[in-house]
Amino acid sequence: MRIAIYVRKSKWTGRGESIENQILMCREYIEKFIEDSREAQILVYSDEGFSGKDTNRPEFQKMLEDMKLRPFQYLVCYRLDRLGRNLADLALLIEKLNREHTEFISIKERFDTSTPMGKAMVYFSGVLAQMEREQIGERVRDNMYLLARSGRWLGGSTPLGFHVREKLYGEEKIRKAFYLETEEKEAEILRLIFREFLNSHSLTKTAQKLTEKKIFTRRGKDYTPETIGEILENPVYCQSGTLSYDYFASLGCRMGFSREEAREEKGLIRYGKTVSARYRGQEALPREWVIAQGEHKGLISQEDFLRVQSLLKKRRLGKRGEGRVQNEISLLSGLLYCSCGSKMRPKYYGKNQVNEEGGRKFSYRCICRDKTRGQACQSGPLPGNAADSLVWEFLMEKTGQEISMKEIFWEIRRKTEKEKEQGEEKVNIQKEKARLELEARRLSQRLAETEDRDLAGFLEQEIQKRLGEREDLRKKEREKRNSFDRKKRENLVRRYSDPDFFASFLSVPNKRIYIEIWIKKLVWEEETGKLYLFVSPGLL
Repeated sequence: MRIAIYVRKSKWTGRGESIENQILMCREYIEKFIEDSREAQILVYSDEGFSGKDTNRPEFQKMLEDMKLRPFQYLVCYRLDRLGRNLADLALLIEKLNREHTEFISIKERFDTSTPMGKAMVYFSGVLAQMEREQIGERVRDNMYLLARSGRWLGGSTPLGFHVREKLYGEEKIRKAFYLETEEKEAEILRLIFREFLNSHSLTKTAQKLTEKKIFTRRGKDYTPETIGEILENPVYCQSGTLSYDYFASLGCRMGFSREEAREEKGLIRYGKTVSARYRGQEALPREWVIAQGEHKGLISQEDFLRVQSLLKKRRLGKRGEGRVQNEISLLSGLLYCSCGSKMRPKYYGKNQVNEEGGRKFSYRCICRDKTRGQACQSGPLPGNAADSLVWEFLMEKTGQEISMKEIFWEIRRKTEKEKEQGEEKVNIQKEKARLELEARRLSQRLAETEDRDLAGFLEQEIQKRLGEREDLRKKEREKRNSFDRKKRENLVRRYSDPDFFASFLSVPNKRIYIEIWIKKLVWEEETGKLYLFVSPGLL
């Protein structure tokens, strides 16, 4: 007998529903009420620090995978909302349990999921759990909105160019509020960053310029392109006004002031940048932000800030799909991973350091190692020029054919147009999936409200029909993607000719188009000195 215990806690509260207490109570219930449980294999799945709003929880997903391999006889949890607070997710889980003949037990609520009425009670409880989650979220957003209108600084890393000022308020002057004030020395650095980016249109060149001027972060480190990008996107530097108001309103942000209240002498503050998740730093969508007027001065004019956002948007669009790797030196960029799971990026040596062919020398370095200074990963660098040559030679040996130059640009054009068509079809499929999921959710809500067993059975069938259609669409997406990849290979293989001309004159970005057709990814294992290639079917 296999029994699964699932426990979850969004965050530590000091109340009696801790992970340990949930496990203990579930074990006590199993021992008292499930026959032959002493000989059973009990598997515990514990997600701490994860919300129940969706099923993107590692242990929950592991439980589902284990259930596919070998079903459980029982799934025990402390309370239904520990499984989740989303009705559609609960409905799907209950159906999976029924298909596997797994009995679901909530030790605080008693449900018999083998009957329509029992299922209806589960769905009804799920409706209440989802409603509670949405109400909590609404209260949090309303409180944030009220705080936003006051223009306070609510904490976190103080932005470059500012320091935090404390202000006492209330009749007895014992309550504290915090506001931003300009730090003139840092403000000059901030203005320089915006000027350099507007001149160069490059995050990398802006970071290099700061290094040349010996301008470093507060911790004495070099500015990185990522850091520069975060600074340039931060609304805290933008002057308030009608232009900036219209811009953020167009993004769907909730505005903490009216257009008529906009004052150019003030700056903006963004609230709700990150979502409540186990790992902080996960960014929320703009429609979840609250943009308010602060009490501080905006350091960058509306016009300059909006020009910067336009440039950053073009840069992000240019990174989508195939064009996301733009350098013309390192062949394996975007495909190479460290054995720790992180991507590896090229690190170039000085311009005067070249190899025998006259190409610039570089190495691939683990991003995780660099960011954590070797704490999370100790993998050493991979010589880039040698790795590129070895992989290219391997690919040429296995495929035996290459693209002729006259076909290169037409192939890229056809590929781009095809991907555009695929993108439009993909959007349509996603819309249809969303519609089916919404209908299934509405039917589930209706199911939770009915006490008519016949109607409940009909609603269940309709829900399964919608979910089945959604799964068919997912399969269609996968089939089209696989078919397109296969056709790309076949079309390119038919055009391969004149390998000497191709190898001599084809640029690195175009070679990368070719290599991505055959190789999914590469993994560097520094400990053994091996480079593993994960190739597409049909290469070997």
